[in-house]
Amino acid sequence: MGRFSRAANLFFYGIAALLVVIAACGAYYFYVQNRDIYRGQAEGSIERARSLSLRLGRRELNPSQAQELKEARDHLHAAAAASEKRAYSQAFDEANAALEQLRDIQDGLEAPRENARCLAVAGSVRVLAKDGTDQGELEEDAYLTSGEGIEAGASGEAIVRFPNLEELTLLAGSKVKLDTWTAGAAESGVEVRVERGFVLFRTPALVPVDGAGLILLPRGSVRSAPGAVTRVGVSAGEGFLVEARRGVIQVEAAESRETLDARSGALAVEGDSDGMTHPRSLQTPPLMALPVDGAVLRSHGGRSGEVTLEWQNLLGASVNLQVARDPLFRKGVLVDRSVTGGSFTSPALPEGMYYWRVRAQSGGSPSFWSQPRRFRVLRAAEGAAPPDWNLTVDATVVGDGVLIRGKVNPPVFVTVNDVEVNVGRDGGFSGVFTFADARDRAVTVTAFDGKGHEKTWTRAF
Repeated sequence: MGRFSRAANLFFYGIAALLVVIAACGAYYFYVQNRDIYRGQAEGSIERARSLSLRLGRRELNPSQAQELKEARDHLHAAAAASEKRAYSQAFDEANAALEQLRDIQDGLEAPRENARCLAVAGSVRVLAKDGTDQGELEEDAYLTSGEGIEAGASGEAIVRFPNLEELTLLAGSKVKLDTWTAGAAESGVEVRVERGFVLFRTPALVPVDGAGLILLPRGSVRSAPGAVTRVGVSAGEGFLVEARRGVIQVEAAESRETLDARSGALAVEGDSDGMTHPRSLQTPPLMALPVDGAVLRSHGGRSGEVTLEWQNLLGASVNLQVARDPLFRKGVLVDRSVTGGSFTSPALPEGMYYWRVRAQSGGSPSFWSQPRRFRVLRAAEGAAPPDWNLTVDATVVGDGVLIRGKVNPPVFVTVNDVEVNVGRDGGFSGVFTFADARDRAVTVTAFDGKGHEKTWTRAF
Protein backbone atom coordinates (compact mmCIF):
# COMPACT_ATOMS: atom_id res chain seq x y z
CA MET A 1 0.00 0.00 0.00
CA GLY A 2 2.85 2.38 0.89
CA ARG A 3 4.62 1.57 -2.37
CA PHE A 4 1.41 2.25 -4.31
CA SER A 5 0.86 5.53 -2.42
CA ARG A 6 4.37 6.71 -3.25
CA ALA A 7 3.87 5.83 -6.93
CA ALA A 8 0.54 7.69 -6.99
CA ASN A 9 2.12 10.74 -5.39
CA LEU A 10 4.96 10.68 -7.92
CA PHE A 11 2.40 10.42 -10.73
CA PHE A 12 0.38 13.39 -9.49
CA TYR A 13 3.53 15.45 -8.87
CA GLY A 14 4.61 14.66 -12.41
CA ILE A 15 1.26 15.78 -13.81
CA ALA A 16 1.42 19.00 -11.75
CA ALA A 17 4.96 19.70 -12.97
CA LEU A 18 3.87 19.10 -16.56
CA LEU A 19 0.96 21.53 -16.16
CA VAL A 20 3.30 24.16 -14.74
CA VAL A 21 5.64 23.72 -17.71
CA ILE A 22 2.73 24.00 -20.17
CA ALA A 23 1.45 27.15 -18.44
CA ALA A 24 4.94 28.66 -18.48
CA CYS A 25 5.35 27.85 -22.18
CA GLY A 26 1.95 29.39 -22.93
CA ALA A 27 2.80 32.54 -20.99
CA TYR A 28 6.15 32.81 -22.79
CA TYR A 29 4.45 32.31 -26.19
CA PHE A 30 1.92 35.04 -25.35
CA TYR A 31 4.75 37.32 -24.21
CA VAL A 32 6.74 36.75 -27.42
CA GLN A 33 3.69 37.35 -29.62
CA ASN A 34 2.85 40.65 -27.91
CA ARG A 35 6.53 41.66 -27.86
CA ASP A 36 6.80 41.06 -31.61
CA ILE A 37 3.63 43.08 -32.29
CA TYR A 38 4.96 46.00 -30.25
CA ARG A 39 8.36 45.65 -31.90
CA GLY A 40 6.95 46.14 -35.38
CA GLN A 41 4.83 49.10 -34.28
CA ALA A 42 7.73 50.71 -32.41
CA GLU A 43 10.17 50.35 -35.30
CA GLY A 44 7.66 51.79 -37.78
CA SER A 45 6.85 54.77 -35.55
CA ILE A 46 10.53 55.47 -34.88
CA GLU A 47 11.27 55.41 -38.62
CA ARG A 48 8.43 57.86 -39.39
CA ALA A 49 9.42 60.18 -36.55
CA ARG A 50 13.07 60.27 -37.66
CA SER A 51 12.12 61.14 -41.23
CA LEU A 52 9.74 63.92 -40.17
CA SER A 53 12.26 65.25 -37.60
CA LEU A 54 14.94 65.57 -40.29
CA ARG A 55 12.57 67.43 -42.63
CA LEU A 56 11.41 69.85 -39.94
CA GLY A 57 15.00 70.44 -38.86
CA ARG A 58 15.63 72.02 -42.25
CA ARG A 59 12.74 74.46 -41.86
CA GLU A 60 12.76 77.91 -40.27
CA LEU A 61 11.03 77.56 -36.91
CA ASN A 62 9.91 80.13 -34.36
CA PRO A 63 11.20 79.73 -30.75
CA SER A 64 8.11 77.83 -29.62
CA GLN A 65 8.35 75.39 -32.54
CA ALA A 66 12.10 74.96 -32.01
CA GLN A 67 11.44 74.02 -28.36
CA GLU A 68 8.72 71.59 -29.40
CA LEU A 69 11.12 70.02 -31.93
CA LYS A 70 13.71 69.57 -29.17
CA GLU A 71 11.13 67.87 -26.92
CA ALA A 72 10.04 65.62 -29.80
CA ARG A 73 13.64 64.59 -30.43
CA ASP A 74 14.03 63.81 -26.73
CA HIS A 75 11.05 61.43 -27.05
CA LEU A 76 12.64 59.96 -30.18
CA HIS A 77 15.97 59.35 -28.41
CA ALA A 78 14.09 57.71 -25.52
CA ALA A 79 12.21 55.51 -28.02
CA ALA A 80 15.45 54.38 -29.69
CA ALA A 81 17.03 53.62 -26.30
CA ALA A 82 14.00 51.62 -25.18
CA SER A 83 13.98 49.69 -28.45
CA GLU A 84 17.63 48.71 -27.99
CA LYS A 85 16.70 47.32 -24.56
CA ARG A 86 13.75 45.42 -26.16
CA ALA A 87 11.30 47.50 -24.14
CA TYR A 88 9.13 47.77 -27.25
CA SER A 89 5.95 48.91 -25.52
CA GLN A 90 7.80 51.88 -24.01
CA ALA A 91 9.53 52.56 -27.35
CA PHE A 92 6.14 52.57 -29.11
CA ASP A 93 4.71 55.11 -26.63
CA GLU A 94 7.76 57.40 -26.84
CA ALA A 95 7.85 57.30 -30.66
CA ASN A 96 4.15 58.14 -30.90
CA ALA A 97 4.62 61.04 -28.48
CA ALA A 98 7.39 62.32 -30.78
CA LEU A 99 5.18 61.92 -33.86
CA GLU A 100 2.33 63.81 -32.23
CA GLN A 101 4.57 66.80 -31.45
CA LEU A 102 6.25 66.72 -34.88
CA ARG A 103 2.91 66.75 -36.68
CA ASP A 104 1.76 69.66 -34.54
CA ILE A 105 4.83 71.59 -35.73
CA GLN A 106 4.16 70.61 -39.33
CA ASP A 107 0.53 71.71 -39.13
CA GLY A 108 1.71 75.12 -37.93
CA LEU A 109 4.10 75.42 -40.88
CA GLU A 110 1.97 74.09 -43.70
CA ALA A 111 -0.64 76.61 -44.67
CA PRO A 112 -2.85 75.65 -46.98
CA ARG A 113 -5.86 73.58 -47.51
CA GLU A 114 -5.32 73.66 -51.27
CA ASN A 115 -2.46 71.17 -51.06
CA ALA A 116 -2.89 67.43 -51.49
CA ARG A 117 -1.13 65.30 -48.85
CA CYS A 118 0.73 62.01 -49.08
CA LEU A 119 -0.81 59.67 -46.49
CA ALA A 120 1.51 56.72 -47.09
CA VAL A 121 4.38 55.76 -49.37
CA ALA A 122 6.40 52.59 -49.96
CA GLY A 123 9.34 51.94 -52.25
CA SER A 124 10.57 54.59 -54.67
CA VAL A 125 8.08 57.29 -55.68
CA ARG A 126 9.39 60.47 -57.33
CA VAL A 127 7.83 63.95 -57.37
CA LEU A 128 7.85 65.78 -60.72
CA ALA A 129 7.59 69.57 -61.05
CA LYS A 130 5.11 71.18 -63.43
CA ASP A 131 7.80 71.22 -66.15
CA GLY A 132 8.57 67.53 -65.57
CA THR A 133 11.87 67.95 -63.73
CA ASP A 134 12.61 65.49 -60.92
CA GLN A 135 12.08 66.97 -57.43
CA GLY A 136 13.23 63.96 -55.42
CA GLU A 137 11.54 61.22 -53.42
CA LEU A 138 7.95 61.58 -52.22
CA GLU A 139 7.77 61.26 -48.43
CA GLU A 140 4.92 60.48 -46.06
CA ASP A 141 3.12 63.65 -44.86
CA ALA A 142 4.61 65.67 -47.74
CA TYR A 143 2.35 68.10 -49.62
CA LEU A 144 1.69 68.26 -53.37
CA THR A 145 0.34 71.15 -55.41
CA SER A 146 -1.79 71.34 -58.52
CA GLY A 147 0.23 70.69 -61.67
CA GLU A 148 2.85 68.43 -60.07
CA GLY A 149 3.31 64.81 -61.05
CA ILE A 150 4.26 61.61 -59.22
CA GLU A 151 5.96 58.54 -60.67
CA ALA A 152 6.24 55.16 -58.95
CA GLY A 153 9.18 52.84 -59.45
CA ALA A 154 8.87 49.10 -60.06
CA SER A 155 7.97 48.52 -56.39
CA GLY A 156 6.69 51.98 -55.44
CA GLU A 157 3.21 52.81 -54.15
CA ALA A 158 1.64 55.87 -52.53
CA ILE A 159 -1.70 57.18 -51.27
CA VAL A 160 -2.53 60.86 -51.84
CA ARG A 161 -5.53 62.65 -50.31
CA PHE A 162 -6.96 65.76 -51.96
CA PRO A 163 -8.62 68.73 -50.21
CA ASN A 164 -12.13 67.34 -50.86
CA LEU A 165 -11.04 64.00 -49.25
CA GLU A 166 -10.92 62.06 -52.53
CA GLU A 167 -7.98 59.65 -52.55
CA LEU A 168 -5.60 58.40 -55.23
CA THR A 169 -3.53 55.23 -54.76
CA LEU A 170 -0.56 55.13 -57.11
CA LEU A 171 0.38 51.53 -57.91
CA ALA A 172 3.79 50.13 -58.91
CA GLY A 173 5.21 51.44 -62.19
CA SER A 174 2.57 54.14 -62.69
CA LYS A 175 2.89 57.82 -63.54
CA VAL A 176 0.25 60.53 -63.07
CA LYS A 177 -0.09 64.28 -63.22
CA LEU A 178 -2.24 66.07 -60.66
CA ASP A 179 -3.82 68.35 -63.22
CA THR A 180 -5.96 70.77 -61.28
CA TRP A 181 -8.36 71.53 -58.46
CA THR A 182 -9.69 74.79 -57.09
CA ALA A 183 -7.43 76.06 -54.33
CA GLY A 184 -8.95 75.80 -50.89
CA ALA A 185 -12.38 74.66 -52.05
CA ALA A 186 -13.35 71.42 -50.36
CA GLU A 187 -16.20 70.98 -52.84
CA SER A 188 -13.94 71.25 -55.89
CA GLY A 189 -13.45 68.28 -58.18
CA VAL A 190 -10.02 66.83 -58.77
CA GLU A 191 -8.56 66.12 -62.21
CA VAL A 192 -5.88 63.45 -62.41
CA ARG A 193 -4.14 62.57 -65.68
CA VAL A 194 -2.95 58.93 -65.84
CA GLU A 195 0.00 58.65 -68.20
CA ARG A 196 1.11 55.09 -67.45
CA GLY A 197 0.27 52.14 -65.22
CA PHE A 198 -2.57 51.56 -62.75
CA VAL A 199 -4.18 53.72 -60.07
CA LEU A 200 -7.07 53.40 -57.64
CA PHE A 201 -9.37 56.38 -57.14
CA ARG A 202 -11.86 56.69 -54.26
CA THR A 203 -14.58 59.30 -53.93
CA PRO A 204 -16.23 59.56 -50.47
CA ALA A 205 -20.02 59.33 -50.34
CA LEU A 206 -20.35 62.90 -49.00
CA VAL A 207 -18.60 64.55 -51.96
CA PRO A 208 -21.18 66.55 -54.04
CA VAL A 209 -22.17 64.95 -57.34
CA ASP A 210 -20.78 67.87 -59.34
CA GLY A 211 -17.57 67.83 -57.29
CA ALA A 212 -16.50 64.23 -57.94
CA GLY A 213 -13.13 63.60 -59.56
CA LEU A 214 -12.29 63.30 -63.26
CA ILE A 215 -9.60 60.82 -64.35
CA LEU A 216 -8.09 61.79 -67.70
CA LEU A 217 -6.72 59.09 -70.02
CA PRO A 218 -4.73 59.46 -73.26
CA ARG A 219 -7.78 58.27 -75.21
CA GLY A 220 -10.70 58.96 -72.89
CA SER A 221 -11.83 59.90 -69.39
CA VAL A 222 -13.52 58.47 -66.31
CA ARG A 223 -15.95 60.51 -64.20
CA SER A 224 -16.23 59.33 -60.63
CA ALA A 225 -19.30 59.71 -58.41
CA PRO A 226 -19.98 59.89 -54.66
CA GLY A 227 -19.19 56.54 -53.05
CA ALA A 228 -17.33 55.15 -56.07
CA VAL A 229 -14.07 53.18 -56.10
CA THR A 230 -12.38 52.86 -59.49
CA ARG A 231 -9.26 51.13 -60.79
CA VAL A 232 -7.82 52.61 -63.98
CA GLY A 233 -4.89 51.39 -66.07
CA VAL A 234 -3.13 52.79 -69.16
CA SER A 235 -0.86 50.64 -71.34
CA ALA A 236 2.17 51.69 -73.39
CA GLY A 237 0.00 51.69 -76.53
CA GLU A 238 -2.48 54.07 -74.87
CA GLY A 239 -5.12 51.40 -74.47
CA PHE A 240 -6.96 51.44 -71.14
CA LEU A 241 -8.74 49.26 -68.62
CA VAL A 242 -11.37 50.65 -66.24
CA GLU A 243 -12.85 48.69 -63.33
CA ALA A 244 -15.85 49.97 -61.41
CA ARG A 245 -15.32 48.28 -58.06
CA ARG A 246 -17.97 50.16 -56.11
CA GLY A 247 -20.62 52.74 -56.94
CA VAL A 248 -21.34 54.27 -60.34
CA ILE A 249 -18.84 55.74 -62.80
CA GLN A 250 -18.99 57.02 -66.37
CA VAL A 251 -16.38 56.17 -69.03
CA GLU A 252 -15.95 58.09 -72.28
CA ALA A 253 -13.76 57.18 -75.27
CA ALA A 254 -13.90 57.70 -79.05
CA GLU A 255 -17.21 59.58 -78.82
CA SER A 256 -18.84 56.68 -76.96
CA ARG A 257 -20.02 56.66 -73.37
CA GLU A 258 -20.58 53.80 -70.93
CA THR A 259 -22.07 53.95 -67.43
CA LEU A 260 -20.76 51.24 -65.12
CA ASP A 261 -23.03 50.54 -62.14
CA ALA A 262 -21.14 48.37 -59.64
CA ARG A 263 -23.82 48.47 -56.94
CA SER A 264 -24.76 44.88 -57.82
CA GLY A 265 -21.26 43.69 -58.68
CA ALA A 266 -17.96 44.97 -60.06
CA LEU A 267 -17.69 45.65 -63.81
CA ALA A 268 -14.83 46.33 -66.23
CA VAL A 269 -14.38 47.73 -69.75
CA GLU A 270 -11.35 48.00 -72.02
CA GLY A 271 -10.80 50.58 -74.72
CA ASP A 272 -8.54 52.48 -77.07
CA SER A 273 -8.87 55.12 -79.79
CA ASP A 274 -11.44 52.95 -81.61
CA GLY A 275 -13.89 52.64 -78.71
CA MET A 276 -14.75 50.33 -75.80
CA THR A 277 -15.65 46.71 -75.19
CA HIS A 278 -18.94 45.70 -73.59
CA PRO A 279 -18.83 45.62 -69.76
CA ARG A 280 -17.84 42.31 -68.18
CA SER A 281 -18.37 41.14 -64.61
CA LEU A 282 -15.55 40.77 -62.08
CA GLN A 283 -15.32 38.47 -59.09
CA THR A 284 -16.00 40.67 -56.08
CA PRO A 285 -14.65 40.41 -52.53
CA PRO A 286 -16.90 39.70 -49.53
CA LEU A 287 -18.87 42.63 -48.12
CA MET A 288 -17.13 43.96 -45.02
CA ALA A 289 -19.45 44.37 -42.02
CA LEU A 290 -17.76 45.18 -38.70
CA PRO A 291 -15.97 47.16 -37.49
CA VAL A 292 -17.25 50.00 -39.64
CA ASP A 293 -14.73 52.28 -41.33
CA GLY A 294 -13.27 54.68 -38.78
CA ALA A 295 -14.49 52.75 -35.73
CA VAL A 296 -12.82 53.51 -32.40
CA LEU A 297 -12.68 50.43 -30.15
CA ARG A 298 -12.03 50.82 -26.43
CA SER A 299 -9.51 48.53 -24.76
CA HIS A 300 -10.65 47.87 -21.20
CA GLY A 301 -8.40 46.44 -18.52
CA GLY A 302 -5.14 46.90 -20.43
CA ARG A 303 -3.30 48.63 -23.25
CA SER A 304 -4.26 46.11 -25.94
CA GLY A 305 -7.36 44.21 -26.92
CA GLU A 306 -8.73 41.58 -29.28
CA VAL A 307 -10.83 42.77 -32.24
CA THR A 308 -13.47 40.69 -34.04
CA LEU A 309 -13.68 41.34 -37.79
CA GLU A 310 -16.87 40.35 -39.64
CA TRP A 311 -17.87 40.13 -43.31
CA GLN A 312 -20.63 38.63 -45.46
CA ASN A 313 -19.30 35.49 -47.13
CA LEU A 314 -22.28 34.92 -49.45
CA LEU A 315 -20.48 32.47 -51.75
CA GLY A 316 -19.03 30.42 -48.89
CA ALA A 317 -15.58 30.73 -50.43
CA SER A 318 -12.33 30.78 -48.52
CA VAL A 319 -11.41 34.36 -47.60
CA ASN A 320 -7.96 35.95 -47.49
CA LEU A 321 -7.72 38.40 -44.58
CA GLN A 322 -5.05 40.99 -43.84
CA VAL A 323 -4.67 43.35 -40.87
CA ALA A 324 -1.84 45.91 -40.88
CA ARG A 325 -0.66 49.20 -39.43
CA ASP A 326 0.17 50.38 -42.96
CA PRO A 327 -2.70 51.40 -45.32
CA LEU A 328 -0.62 50.03 -48.24
CA PHE A 329 -0.18 46.66 -46.46
CA ARG A 330 3.51 46.65 -47.35
CA LYS A 331 4.83 46.62 -43.76
CA GLY A 332 3.52 46.03 -40.28
CA VAL A 333 1.19 43.23 -41.46
CA LEU A 334 -0.07 41.53 -38.30
CA VAL A 335 -2.59 39.09 -39.80
CA ASP A 336 -2.26 37.46 -43.24
CA ARG A 337 -4.20 34.24 -43.44
CA SER A 338 -6.95 32.24 -45.12
CA VAL A 339 -10.22 32.05 -43.18
CA THR A 340 -13.44 30.12 -43.71
CA GLY A 341 -16.74 31.53 -42.52
CA GLY A 342 -17.58 35.15 -41.88
CA SER A 343 -15.50 36.33 -38.92
CA PHE A 344 -12.08 36.30 -37.28
CA THR A 345 -10.87 37.45 -33.88
CA SER A 346 -7.44 39.03 -33.94
CA PRO A 347 -4.71 38.55 -31.36
CA ALA A 348 -4.42 41.31 -28.77
CA LEU A 349 -3.59 44.57 -30.58
CA PRO A 350 -1.74 47.49 -28.97
CA GLU A 351 -3.27 50.96 -29.07
CA GLY A 352 -3.11 52.64 -32.46
CA MET A 353 -4.59 52.78 -35.97
CA TYR A 354 -5.12 49.59 -38.00
CA TYR A 355 -6.31 48.74 -41.52
CA TRP A 356 -8.00 45.56 -42.71
CA ARG A 357 -9.18 44.09 -46.01
CA VAL A 358 -10.49 40.81 -47.46
CA ARG A 359 -10.72 39.05 -50.80
CA ALA A 360 -12.49 35.90 -51.96
CA GLN A 361 -10.43 32.87 -52.94
CA SER A 362 -12.59 30.77 -55.27
CA GLY A 363 -11.53 28.24 -57.90
CA GLY A 364 -7.86 29.17 -57.63
CA SER A 365 -8.46 32.73 -58.79
CA PRO A 366 -8.80 35.39 -56.08
CA SER A 367 -10.98 38.47 -56.34
CA PHE A 368 -9.45 41.90 -55.99
CA TRP A 369 -8.96 43.16 -52.44
CA SER A 370 -11.79 45.06 -50.79
CA GLN A 371 -11.30 48.76 -50.13
CA PRO A 372 -9.41 48.85 -46.81
CA ARG A 373 -11.21 49.94 -43.68
CA ARG A 374 -9.51 51.52 -40.69
CA PHE A 375 -10.15 51.20 -36.98
CA ARG A 376 -8.41 52.56 -33.91
CA VAL A 377 -7.72 50.66 -30.69
CA LEU A 378 -7.86 53.13 -27.82
CA ARG A 379 -7.47 52.73 -24.10
CA ALA A 380 -10.60 53.33 -22.06
CA ALA A 381 -11.02 56.88 -20.74
CA GLU A 382 -8.96 57.42 -17.60
CA GLY A 383 -9.91 60.97 -16.73
CA ALA A 384 -11.66 64.18 -17.72
CA ALA A 385 -10.22 66.42 -20.40
CA PRO A 386 -8.01 69.34 -19.34
CA PRO A 387 -10.08 72.42 -18.42
CA ASP A 388 -8.89 74.39 -21.47
CA TRP A 389 -10.51 71.92 -23.90
CA ASN A 390 -13.51 73.38 -25.72
CA LEU A 391 -15.98 71.24 -27.71
CA THR A 392 -18.90 72.91 -29.52
CA VAL A 393 -21.41 70.93 -31.58
CA ASP A 394 -24.42 71.90 -33.70
CA ALA A 395 -26.73 69.05 -34.74
CA THR A 396 -29.66 69.09 -37.19
CA VAL A 397 -31.85 66.06 -37.98
CA VAL A 398 -31.87 65.21 -41.70
CA GLY A 399 -34.18 62.31 -42.57
CA ASP A 400 -32.95 59.18 -40.77
CA GLY A 401 -29.69 60.85 -39.81
CA VAL A 402 -28.19 63.98 -38.36
CA LEU A 403 -25.99 66.74 -39.77
CA ILE A 404 -23.14 67.44 -37.35
CA ARG A 405 -21.02 70.59 -37.41
CA GLY A 406 -18.56 71.25 -34.65
CA LYS A 407 -15.21 72.52 -33.49
CA VAL A 408 -12.74 71.30 -30.91
CA ASN A 409 -9.92 73.27 -29.36
CA PRO A 410 -7.21 72.04 -29.26
CA PRO A 411 -7.74 70.11 -32.54
CA VAL A 412 -7.59 66.57 -31.08
CA PHE A 413 -9.32 63.41 -32.37
CA VAL A 414 -13.14 63.29 -32.63
CA THR A 415 -15.68 60.48 -32.95
CA VAL A 416 -19.40 60.60 -33.66
CA ASN A 417 -21.08 57.53 -32.15
CA ASP A 418 -17.66 55.85 -31.91
CA VAL A 419 -16.75 56.48 -35.58
CA GLU A 420 -13.73 58.72 -36.12
CA VAL A 421 -14.20 61.83 -38.28
CA ASN A 422 -11.69 64.10 -39.99
CA VAL A 423 -10.69 67.15 -37.93
CA GLY A 424 -9.24 70.16 -39.74
CA ARG A 425 -6.21 72.13 -38.62
CA ASP A 426 -8.58 74.70 -37.12
CA GLY A 427 -10.37 71.97 -35.14
CA GLY A 428 -13.47 72.02 -37.35
CA PHE A 429 -15.37 68.85 -38.29
CA SER A 430 -18.67 68.03 -40.02
CA GLY A 431 -20.64 65.22 -41.61
CA VAL A 432 -24.00 63.48 -41.97
CA PHE A 433 -24.44 60.38 -39.81
CA THR A 434 -27.30 57.89 -39.93
CA PHE A 435 -28.90 56.66 -36.71
CA ALA A 436 -27.91 53.07 -35.98
CA ASP A 437 -31.41 52.29 -34.67
CA ALA A 438 -34.67 54.14 -35.37
CA ARG A 439 -35.61 53.64 -31.71
CA ASP A 440 -32.29 54.99 -30.42
CA ARG A 441 -31.84 58.42 -32.00
CA ALA A 442 -28.99 59.53 -29.76
CA VAL A 443 -25.74 61.11 -30.87
CA THR A 444 -22.54 61.22 -28.83
CA VAL A 445 -19.60 63.32 -29.98
CA THR A 446 -16.34 62.55 -28.19
CA ALA A 447 -13.08 64.50 -28.34
CA PHE A 448 -10.04 62.52 -27.18
CA ASP A 449 -6.25 62.69 -27.26
CA GLY A 450 -5.26 59.03 -27.08
CA LYS A 451 -3.80 59.54 -23.59
CA GLY A 452 -6.92 58.61 -21.66
CA HIS A 453 -8.47 62.11 -21.70
CA GLU A 454 -11.80 62.81 -23.35
CA LYS A 455 -14.71 65.22 -23.45
CA THR A 456 -18.20 64.27 -24.66
CA TRP A 457 -21.34 65.94 -26.01
CA THR A 458 -24.56 63.93 -26.11
CA ARG A 459 -28.02 64.63 -27.42
CA ALA A 460 -31.13 62.50 -28.07
CA PHE A 461 -33.55 63.31 -30.93
